[in-house]
Amino acid sequence: MEDLAGRIRNRVQLSSDAVDSYANAVVRGFGCEVDYRQTSRTYAVIDLNKDAASRYSHAEVVNARKNGC
Repeated sequence: MEDLAGRIRNRVQLSSDAVDSYANAVVRGFGCEVDYRQTSRTYAVIDLNKDAASRYSHAEVVNARKNGC
């Protein structure tokens, strides 16, 4: 992140999944000079007994949470 922040002149928007180390890296690299959000989603349990051909559709999102500075 420090290398990336050093290459960008303007304020950027950045998003990631909710891994804690990502947030720490963004703060070290950009400080508060970035619009950063973490998104985590909770998906519904799907019927695992379906045959493989019908299992490739997206699961229903039952919760989404955003965090950021």
